[in-house]
Amino acid sequence: MIDRLVLGGVEKTAIEEVRCLRESGIDANLLVLKRDGSIPAAFRQRLTEIPFEFLDDRLPRFLRTSWRIPGFYFFSVFHLLYAATLPWRVKRTEWEMILSHNSYTTFTAWMIARLRGIPYSMYVWDPVESVIVRAYTRGPIRLFKAVLLPIATLVDRVLARGARQVFLSSHSYEGYMRRLLPAGATLAIVPPGCHPTDKPRPNAGGHLLAATSWKEGKSLEILLRALAQVPEARLLIAGRWLHPGYRARMEALIGELGLAKRIEFEGEYDEARMAELARDALCIVTMNAELGFGMPSLEAAAEACTFVCPGVAGVAAYFTEGVEAYYYTEGDPAGLAAVLRHLVAEPGRAYAAGIAAWERARSSLTWRHHATAIAQVMGIPAPAQSTR
Repeated sequence: MIDRLVLGGVEKTAIEEVRCLRESGIDANLLVLKRDGSIPAAFRQRLTEIPFEFLDDRLPRFLRTSWRIPGFYFFSVFHLLYAATLPWRVKRTEWEMILSHNSYTTFTAWMIARLRGIPYSMYVWDPVESVIVRAYTRGPIRLFKAVLLPIATLVDRVLARGARQVFLSSHSYEGYMRRLLPAGATLAIVPPGCHPTDKPRPNAGGHLLAATSWKEGKSLEILLRALAQVPEARLLIAGRWLHPGYRARMEALIGELGLAKRIEFEGEYDEARMAELARDALCIVTMNAELGFGMPSLEAAAEACTFVCPGVAGVAAYFTEGVEAYYYTEGDPAGLAAVLRHLVAEPGRAYAAGIAAWERARSSLTWRHHATAIAQVMGIPAPAQSTR
């Protein structure tokens, strides 16, 4: 279960879980809380392979809302309204188990469990407490953190304790979640997966790549300030801009630093285009500490492209520093510039690291590995071994 079908790692992971489980003979379906515009082109082919349902189609039209709660980036009225209304449109025996991705979606799973007796497991990318701390460094919400943080911790505790199993996408929040759960509760770290290429590229590309859904907190300014210290480097910035104000600030900074001639932009991309971007790049760079994981880094590794990210990112636990990937201290443009300078000067090292990262990805971080681990913890048959 996910809240919307937008382009992102959460949505991709849920789709791949359903696909893999169905390949093993399990009757799995994708449940989406809200129908929210057109389906992203990147998912259209994948969704022809699995059954899915927009649950708010079960509701009267006047209850289908997308109002965002003022001040919040991701929290909308429907996360609360659907939790109160959708359970009454669900039969008690309709599903045996729900695997809910992320906290706001789990409000509805929690209510279905209480009112319809259908248990749920919870896959946590970032607990609510972390979202409040890290995503709201600007705007009015930061002024209310002292009040919101205890509430966020309580929400995390209630949702986690209501789940049969809690999955984490990385080790980053293991200590926090264990403190919330009772002794003996099932807590499993299961990283997302990827589709490793069968034919790794013959050499490294010539430019840096930064690819994600751009919004407040992605810290592109760190990369721009680092790029200003590496005059030989060129940068491609790819992805959809979720917050127009953030793009305006970044474009102003590009002009201020005199980087316009060394930077290109590309819009929203699908999975195939992301693979092409990674194959053509020297390396992919992420700036914010993706504690939940860091899907762009893994997707780059799947194409034999090394990545550079903060050392505290969730993905960093799976790739060896200086051999498969490169790390720096979050928020340190000088440290990032030192890594980039090294790779730009010696592209052969970037290529070798990319091949090593690809070997790691295909040996332990495919969607088959992910779905097998999920199935084992939930006590259902493991996916077929042919699943990539």
